[in-house]
Amino acid sequence: MPLIDSQTARQQLRLNMQLSIAVAQPEPPRPHNCGVSIIRKIRKVGNSLMISLPPATVSEAGFKEGTAVVITARRGHVDLDRAGMPDKRLADFTSRFTERYRKDLAELADS
Repeated sequence: MPLIDSQTARQQLRLNMQLSIAVAQPEPPRPHNCGVSIIRKIRKVGNSLMISLPPATVSEAGFKEGTAVVITARRGHVDLDRAGMPDKRLADFTSRFTERYRKDLAELADS
């Protein structure tokens, strides 16, 4: 077995400690709706900007080649939803609003 100097031994020990710490760290919580997270760069293709999507990401979203999507953008965020599907956020908001104000809405409708 070859001998190693003390500096190499300290570096290996430090690396082992860092690996142990990295393994022991819990994974940060992910948002409830986050299935696959990737990092991509926006590229210029012709006169357009493009973000390529790997097959795993497309599959996780339930999309496939040729799927029509609705792109919704707001500051710092872009959503892709299957075309023809209701906006889930709007549907959820409407449901909560209706449930909360059902009695008031009924009174307004009767007047």
